[in-house]
Amino acid sequence: MIHWVFGNKSWSCSSKNEETERQHEVVETERQHGGVEIERQHGGVETERQHGGVETERQHEVVETERQHGGVETERQHGGVETERQHGGVETERQHGGVETERQHGGVETERQHGGVETERQHEVVETKRQHGGVETERQHGGVETERQHGGVETERQHGGVETERQHGEWRQKDNMSSGDRKTTWRSGDRKTTWRSGDRKTTRRSGDRKTT
Repeated sequence: MIHWVFGNKSWSCSSKNEETERQHEVVETERQHGGVEIERQHGGVETERQHGGVETERQHEVVETERQHGGVETERQHGGVETERQHGGVETERQHGGVETERQHGGVETERQHGGVETERQHEVVETKRQHGGVETERQHGGVETERQHGGVETERQHGGVETERQHGEWRQKDNMSSGDRKTTWRSGDRKTTWRSGDRKTTRRSGDRKTT
């Protein structure tokens, strides 16, 4: 290479294919190293091309890369959090603040998601409150229909086969307790119940049910 200086101007001449280090601010060039970009071009960071197409940890500030691990994102890429892709598409407990996730258990919500309460979906026999719009189900209570299934109405099955006043809205009850008989009159006028010596007959205005 030939270099001329005249006053405050300078010229340089190099061979046709030789780029110099001074042209790149003391950065050696790719062409000088057989097509391999070097660390000095990237501020001390080793490049992917130096490692056979593998991005290096130094390129990612000490973060191991997905390409180094067969397409699996690593924990170090996510601030110490194990990733879903590391576990075959399953979200991990560490991603959710120590809470095991539904996806870890085949779509089953876990006890740890509910403050130590085992969920109905874990037992695949108990219908869940969430499946019924916030209504607790009969199967949660050993075959007993619950008040919440009936809009705040206690059910007959909760009381040993006895229908309760709360099943039928507003009511006014009159009891004649002589000889075990009972008569209930409903304010709405839609039901009359008479008890005689342990037998029961129920008639409703709608005619949809008769019980003896």
